[in-house]
Parts: sequence; structure tokens; C-alpha cells
Amino acid sequence: RMLFSCCSSNCKCENNCANKSFQLRPLFKTKLIKTEKCGFGLIAEEEIKKGEFVIEYVGEVIDDRTCEERLWKMKRQRYTNFYLCEVSSNMVIDATNKGNKSRFINHSCEPNTEMQKWLVILCCLFYIHADDPDICYWYHVISGL
Repeated sequence: RMLFSCCSSNCKCENNCANKSFQLRPLFKTKLIKTEKCGFGLIAEEEIKKGEFVIEYVGEVIDDRTCEERLWKMKRQRYTNFYLCEVSSNMVIDATNKGNKSRFINHSCEPNTEMQKWLVILCCLFYIHADDPDICYWYHVISGL
């Protein structure tokens, strides 16, 4: 599902505009931690209620061919951490070198967030839906490498 935020500064609705979710989002405190099994991880340092914005996934937007080339290069160099988010067919966000703390959100088969893809200036957003402070989501990736 793709959501669109199309409101401009000319909007007459002011802060009541339903299209301004991204611009008016609250920013919650998160912390990067070292986990026992998953390298680094991201945790919430304050309560985030169900349905609230957690963090924007940012990075370099690349195509599938570039993504595959980078994955093979990482495999040859024996890298074990990958910071890739598939947005749509032939569009991947690579947060390896140009990302933020969101790249440290770990996978879980029982996630407490969901990824929503918004077309703003292309970003992926996370919404928390549990009171567990460990922020995680299901990557939906099956590696054939």
C-alpha cells in the first residue's frame, strides 16, 4: 500500500489537514543499542502508542540491478549486515552509507511495527503497534544469494 502526502504550504486547512501527517509527525526518542544476537538494534526511549509514527527509513535510492551488484560485492567481502529496503519494483533504499538510525531496526517474525510506503520525497515510515520497547519489523526478504 502506498500513501501520498500532497499538501503544500498553500493549504487552507492549517493543522487540521489530514494530508499533513508527515510534516506534523511527532519525533520520538530512540536509542541505538548492542544486542546479544542481532548486532545493533533500535529501541524506543519513550512510550509510542499504536498508530504513531516512529522513524523515516532514509538512504540512497537505487534500482534492482544496482542492489544486486551491491549484494554480491558485500557477499564477496563477507559483509553480514545489509541495510536495504525494497520500496517497489526496481526501487530500493540502500541505507548503508547514507542512512539514519532506522537502518538498525531488526527483523522479527512477530514485529511491533509496520512499514508504510509514502510518496513524499520517497521514504518508508514505521508505525508501532505494541508496547515492547525493541523496535522491529518483518523484512519480507528471502535471500537467494
